[in-house]
Amino acid sequence: MATQIRNITIVGMGMIGASFAAAFRAQHPDSRVLGVDVSQESLDTALSRGWITDAALPEDPAFAAFVQSTCDLVMLAVPVDFAEGYFKRLDEWGFRGIITDTASTKGRICAVAERTLQNPALYLPGHPMAGSEKNGIEGARAQMFHGAHWILCPDERTHTQAYTAMHDLLADIGARVISLP
Repeated sequence: MATQIRNITIVGMGMIGASFAAAFRAQHPDSRVLGVDVSQESLDTALSRGWITDAALPEDPAFAAFVQSTCDLVMLAVPVDFAEGYFKRLDEWGFRGIITDTASTKGRICAVAERTLQNPALYLPGHPMAGSEKNGIEGARAQMFHGAHWILCPDERTHTQAYTAMHDLLADIGARVISLP
């Protein structure tokens, strides 16, 4: 498991996912960021703004290749109803980095991770307390998380290195990290 997060996949190029990509790339311009979304238009926008370095639709083999080769973190910035399918894929692909999410409620998504992932300790639930009056990628901005609280929900299985790496990454983009059960 990487102690420093350099190469990430963000599934969901909406307001939160794209804002995270923008903030991460601003702090780590030499990193690689794969954006995954069902909308080619959102991917093209994120690429043109330099927020992601690579783009893939969910069924694109490049998604699996990136996750299996160079990825340290996968952030699921999708509705909870879609998380299970992505958890299954990450598990099938043998991903052993950090998995996190941005869902506002944790009970359901944690239960899905528990029953889906062979190693649920890889999953570190999270939720940024930020937003915009605009929806989708048009509401995204690199400063979205400056001064905003970002809740992380580790449990007794969470690897210390994973929590520290995620905490440091979020602090780097200006978030105020809070740990809650």
